[in-house]
Amino acid sequence: MKFTISRDELTNAVNWVSRSLPTRLPTLSLGGVKLTTKEKTLVFSSFDYEVSSTIEVDAKIETQGEVLVPGRLLSEITKALPNQPVNASYDGSKLTLSCGKTQYSLPTLNISDYPELPNTPPAIGSVSASDFSYSVAQTSIAAGREENVAMLTGIKIEISKDKITLAATDRFRLAIKELVWVPSSPELEFSALVPARTLLESTRPLVNKKSISLHLANQTEGEKLFGLDSDKAVTTTRLLDSEFPKFRSLLPTESTTQLFIDVAELVEAVKRVTLVTDRKSPLVRLALSDSEVVVTAAAVGDEATAREVITGSLQGEGFEIAFNPSYLLDGLNNLATERARFAFNGPTKPVVIVGVAKTNEEPDLSYQYLLMPIRLPG
Repeated sequence: MKFTISRDELTNAVNWVSRSLPTRLPTLSLGGVKLTTKEKTLVFSSFDYEVSSTIEVDAKIETQGEVLVPGRLLSEITKALPNQPVNASYDGSKLTLSCGKTQYSLPTLNISDYPELPNTPPAIGSVSASDFSYSVAQTSIAAGREENVAMLTGIKIEISKDKITLAATDRFRLAIKELVWVPSSPELEFSALVPARTLLESTRPLVNKKSISLHLANQTEGEKLFGLDSDKAVTTTRLLDSEFPKFRSLLPTESTTQLFIDVAELVEAVKRVTLVTDRKSPLVRLALSDSEVVVTAAAVGDEATAREVITGSLQGEGFEIAFNPSYLLDGLNNLATERARFAFNGPTKPVVIVGVAKTNEEPDLSYQYLLMPIRLPG
């Protein structure tokens, strides 16, 4: 096996497949990246029985072959190579990489122990890469981190004709995003629960691509797989076999109080006042009145306090409400507008935050962030 490849192509390919390398190795071979030559291309792949990643890149192939190389080591080496073409050769025991005056000789793993990668499921449509990547980032912030509650670690994807809805919740907040796409069938409808971390890590590198094709295995037969493909960079993942909460019913249908406020001003105020909070149980208070919002925070025992007043437009009665500041900032930072609308039903009920147009306060309902407040004493 012998080939030549550009340093950038090699680095990008190894970075792509390294995302799927397991942190804990049930078998030594799963820590490897597989390199397989084709006529004029080189295929890189990785697999941990849950997530597979493959990418096909241009290379000058002199002799055909395949090899399994320790993935973490290969990743570190490719990042350190000088910006020159990379010549590689495999002699049956070691893979040698030569780049300029730099040369590495890497041990290889037993390729016969490596599992067969799953086939990419059939394509069901395509979507703007930037729109989909951004939408995944907007919703993944609300996904749960506790693996023992599997249904909350996923992003629910619902497709109805030309609309995709993404939703995630950890019980304390809920993020919902809607966007348009191009389905392979105009009447296509389905839903799937995809691991949020995998979806985020797979879409983030594709943000500058033109489009992403979405793939889904027949859910009535065999493995339930979801896949992404953009410019021969492919990821597949097993779906979560759990029942996701009926998230639409969690959104209030009306509100008694609405606050319109500048996003950047509120973000900066929350960041400043929370410098004095206890990191183990942070809390920020918003005191709402007709034309201003008083943002306050305090350390345990009021040893340190902070207060900032910013302008806001209130419709309805004012009151004081408290939030986890990190959760509040997550929602605000993922709005795509300069202003936000908070829809309240009192200080103990969930609030829904959406972006609004600066000129007419028209809400942008394509992204909704529901947040549970922290109950204040008394």
